[in-house]
Amino acid sequence: MAAPAFAQEAPAASAAETSNTIIVTARRQSERLQDVPASVSVLTADALEKTGASQAQDFAQLTPGVTIVTGTAEAGDTQVNIRGINGARDAESSVALVVDGILKTNTAQLNQAQGTLRQVEILKGPQGAIYGRNAAAGAIVLQTLKPGDFFEGAVRASYANENTIEATGHIAGPISDNMGFVLSGYYRTTDGFFRNTFLNNEKVVDDQEVWTVDGRLVTQLGEATELDIKARYSQLRGASINFNTSFHLPGFGAVAPAFYEDVNKHEFDYYGNIRPTNEQDSFDVSAKAEHDFGGVVLTAWALYSDVDQALVADGTSADFARYIGFTDPAVQSTVDSCFATTADLTGYPTLPPGFIGDIPVPFLFAPANGSTFGAYSPTTCDGTQYQTRAQRDISAEVRLASDGSGPLDWQRD
Repeated sequence: MAAPAFAQEAPAASAAETSNTIIVTARRQSERLQDVPASVSVLTADALEKTGASQAQDFAQLTPGVTIVTGTAEAGDTQVNIRGINGARDAESSVALVVDGILKTNTAQLNQAQGTLRQVEILKGPQGAIYGRNAAAGAIVLQTLKPGDFFEGAVRASYANENTIEATGHIAGPISDNMGFVLSGYYRTTDGFFRNTFLNNEKVVDDQEVWTVDGRLVTQLGEATELDIKARYSQLRGASINFNTSFHLPGFGAVAPAFYEDVNKHEFDYYGNIRPTNEQDSFDVSAKAEHDFGGVVLTAWALYSDVDQALVADGTSADFARYIGFTDPAVQSTVDSCFATTADLTGYPTLPPGFIGDIPVPFLFAPANGSTFGAYSPTTCDGTQYQTRAQRDISAEVRLASDGSGPLDWQRD
């Protein structure tokens, strides 16, 4: 039998039924992902939990059209490529990093844990109209855990080969009726995959230890005003310059075969004569205030960032040996050391174009007993690299924006 169907009032949608709607803040306002007229890739809290992604390197691997090169030379050396637009090393980034509405100004923070993540939004393409000159390639917008009305916490730890240990944890909750906090921590250590064959096979090539502490305090200053204060400290100790060089120069193939290597078959070997080290200490503190005037929201924030970094590594060339005849007597001991270590290591196996003969003069000038050193050789002829970075940034912004109920889009000063 069939019975007539009568119109009924639809029940309110449950949280589970509306959970598929993704709200993003890519354009400095909360809106549905499908309403944003831009290319935005979103990693939700569920995706972050399942993949374990916590840093820019993890986000890039999960996002089409985005690549990242990080940690090859130093901790702060991070270059993000979005749709073919890449940032230069040791320069301002072409990708803006925005955490809880605050623009991070130091590129070294692109590959650091930024607290307890809840959502990642990656905007592809120029975003200078919204995020300024450092967003020529796009922007990475992060949202972290905000304190709620109930206490919550979690701890996660993992162990992998090469003594790799990673752990993260957080606790959050209310302090009073109008104030809450979030405290989170991150720790990771690893011996690394590679060994230094010259330094008794020690694992000093890509070893690293890093820990980070993040704190957040959110308070309601009345019904229409919110104050959000954050602070974080991160410390890294590890190796540096963990890469090789190779040469593919067909024109040298006949006279100097060492400079004509098949780069696709290059073997990675490390034999620098010193232990490369990298130390980085990072601290930043920020405050953001929002006041709702009823249809228009005023947002003001300020950030202070301090990154101190030091790097010590083996040198990359022995070409100064060409000028031995014009050496300043004050550095004769350095020249003597170069000759002595070259003689001691005569015939030591190195990767192309490395060849250690009796003397440090390049074999193109002394074919019988000369040497050609590849990058980071075991002799002292290539010297030692040392660099420091002490960068302090202060930035601030005041913005007036519509809450979506009026015609005003957004403006900034």
